[in-house]
Amino acid sequence: MGAVYKGADLSSGFKVKKFITKDAVLFPILVDFERELETDEASSKTVKVVRRTLFSHMNPYLQKKILTFNKHVKDFTFYVSYGELPVPSHEALAIGSQNITKIDLKGVGTAIEKNKGEGVEPKGVIAHFLDENGLFSLNLVESVFEKNTTVEPVAEDTLSKLGSAFTNLFSGIISQ
Repeated sequence: MGAVYKGADLSSGFKVKKFITKDAVLFPILVDFERELETDEASSKTVKVVRRTLFSHMNPYLQKKILTFNKHVKDFTFYVSYGELPVPSHEALAIGSQNITKIDLKGVGTAIEKNKGEGVEPKGVIAHFLDENGLFSLNLVESVFEKNTTVEPVAEDTLSKLGSAFTNLFSGIISQ
């Protein structure tokens, strides 16, 4: 009955009461990645698994999401999977594996080495995701850098002093 009603709503030949429908994400999508944490001991690093929700349950479709991987200065891997499924466990078995994909990002270290310079600080890796009509895709991955520059004040030369003196003369501003 719902398809007939939707067809009548889309048709210009029938006048029906407005019924708004929206597509929504049924299964949340998560991203898992590892981040190295430095400890107080020399040459000792611990690895922490970070889990972030990319697309939440019942959010509308056609979403663009950006995920920033801070402090990643070398190649790394992240995993995309379904989150907590809002269905009974026997129905979740019909979906199959909860893993969607494994993504290996290569070339992060070379990009950082290539852009290394004075006043350049790497800010991380940004991944752009799109969930269009239930089809998950990774559109773009980019490294972001911040360039810190200091601007030195330029001393006024003779012509600019002369020009400002004429401007002040005709504008009625008296300089001391």
